[in-house]
Amino acid sequence: MANPGPAVAGIPNTELQLSTGPLQRVIANIPLAGTAAVGNGSLGINYYQCLYPVSASRFDILVDVIAATSATALTAAWNFTQQAAIYSSSLSTNTAGSTSLLNLLSWGSTTATFSQQSNNAGATQFSVAGIRPFSVPMNINMQPGEYFVAMVLSSATASVGTATTSLGFSMSNVLGGSNLTASVYGEITASTVSTLNLQGFAGLYNSTTAGIPVTIANSQIIQTGASQAYGQFAFVMRNY
Repeated sequence: MANPGPAVAGIPNTELQLSTGPLQRVIANIPLAGTAAVGNGSLGINYYQCLYPVSASRFDILVDVIAATSATALTAAWNFTQQAAIYSSSLSTNTAGSTSLLNLLSWGSTTATFSQQSNNAGATQFSVAGIRPFSVPMNINMQPGEYFVAMVLSSATASVGTATTSLGFSMSNVLGGSNLTASVYGEITASTVSTLNLQGFAGLYNSTTAGIPVTIANSQIIQTGASQAYGQFAFVMRNY
C-alpha cells in the first residue's frame, strides 16, 4: 500500500494497492528466541491475525533442537508425531447462556523417525543447537480475519541398528520477542551455521567496513547470538 502523502492543490489523497494473489509464505512472531521445553502431549494455541489471503500446503512448527552425543560410534534415534490445526472463533448462545468456542477449520499430522550416529559420524548436525521446522502437511486457504493456530507434539528417544543407545535430545518452543538473540536455522537434513537464520539477512556484517557495500551475500552476515541483535535496530522512515 503506497503512502498517499499530503493533499496537493486541493486534490484529494489517493492510494495505490498492488495485488499479486495470496501470500505463499508467512513468518509469524519474529524475531525468535528459544524458551521452555516442549511438553509431550501439550496443546499450544496461538492467536493469528491474517491481514492478507494466504495459500499454503504445509504448516511448520519451529522447534529449537539439540541432540546428545556419545564418545563412541553408537547409533541412536528419536521419533515424533507432530499435529497442527487452524481454528476460527465463534459464540454459541442457548438457554443456558453464551459460550465462546474455537471451531476446527484445517488439521494435519505427520510422524517420522530420525537416526543419528555419534562420534562425528552420521547425522551429526543434530549435535549443534538450531531451529528446525517440523512440517505438517495441511490445506491452508485463509482469508483476512482472526484465527487461532494450535500444535501438539509427542516425541521419544529410541535405539536402532547395531551398537545402539538411547541418546537424549532436547526440544524447546520457539517464540517471538523483541531485542532478543536467536538460534540459527537449518532443515532437518542440514547442519546449522552462523550465517543462516529463519528470517535471513538480519544480523552483523562479518567484517568492519567504512562504507555501504553494493552487494551483500547471505554468507557475509552473522545471524546468531549477539550478532543477531544487530538486525533488530529501531528506525523511522518519513518524508517530513
